Amino acid sequence: MIWAVSIGVWLIVGFLYGSQVFIDMLEMHHSYWKLALWGTAFGLLWGVFTPPIIEITRRYPFEKPQLGKSALVHVAAFMVFHLGSALWVTTLNVLIHPFDPMSSTAPFINQFVERFRFSSVGAVFLYALLVCVGHIVEYGRRARQREMQATELQTMLAQAEVASLKSQLQPHFLFNTLNGIVSLVRCGENESAEKMIVGLSQLLRHSLDDMGKTEVTLKEELDFLGLYLGIEQMRFSDRLRVSVKVSPQAQTAQIPTLLLQPLVENAIRHAAATRLAPTSVCVGGDVMDGRLRLSVTDDGPGLPSGFSLEEASGIGLHNVQKRLQALYGDNQTMSIETRPEGGVAVRIEMPFLQADEV
Repeated sequence: MIWAVSIGVWLIVGFLYGSQVFIDMLEMHHSYWKLALWGTAFGLLWGVFTPPIIEITRRYPFEKPQLGKSALVHVAAFMVFHLGSALWVTTLNVLIHPFDPMSSTAPFINQFVERFRFSSVGAVFLYALLVCVGHIVEYGRRARQREMQATELQTMLAQAEVASLKSQLQPHFLFNTLNGIVSLVRCGENESAEKMIVGLSQLLRHSLDDMGKTEVTLKEELDFLGLYLGIEQMRFSDRLRVSVKVSPQAQTAQIPTLLLQPLVENAIRHAAATRLAPTSVCVGGDVMDGRLRLSVTDDGPGLPSGFSLEEASGIGLHNVQKRLQALYGDNQTMSIETRPEGGVAVRIEMPFLQADEV
């Protein structure tokens, strides 16, 4: 790519240079096309020279501690390129005769020596200009590399934090489930306890399948949630009613693992477990304007007076909030509030990313 750009730019510069020389020497009646061809061929040479000069500058920049070594390398490189340039231009002068009727008739070696001496100042300027360009390109490359490394590091740290929070959450809901089984056994409901143990084994198997994942599709999360709710509905029987209203498009979204389960668990614990009346929990999900919107609502007693998400106790809500922040930064929101009709609503908004986009 750099070769094509370099040669293309220098061909244009060379053509314009040849045209400018023709205009400056218009009264001498030189051939325009010879001068244009001569200038274009001169530009072609420096188009070929530019990439290696930039590469030499990348390897030997004028920086400590290799300043002296870089200077020697660039002096040697300049001499090689200057000799090549003088040889090329002398050959063009002999073959094209761009300055007829004033073209030199001296021997080739004499013209070469004269050209080498005459063009030294211009060659130094061109080489120095390309060295500056080389430094700009190299500093830009380093800046992009540092930015990529910083982004990768940030991503790795976020994933590590999410994995750590997930490992904290898994035993949390498993222990709660075991406590539920113990309660059933104590109450003599052995058949229900047995079903819960079977359900728990399925839940554990699913957890092992997802081990190491920090993100899953919303459909996978709903499948896991279904196993968890199956256990809870055995525990609460008719006192717990659960509905899931998630659009097909939303189910393709990529979300943090165990995002909904702690929210549903929280709703059950504070609504169904604190009263004898039936409790309804609804899980909602939809996509709007490129954003995934999720909700978990219940019709329980609502939030206590003075409640705030920042001061909430327990692992679930804080865990979800921290993982959302780690993965999406400020590009997400999470709120919890008492519904006007009663109960609590937890709402999450985050980028809608499908599995094949991540």
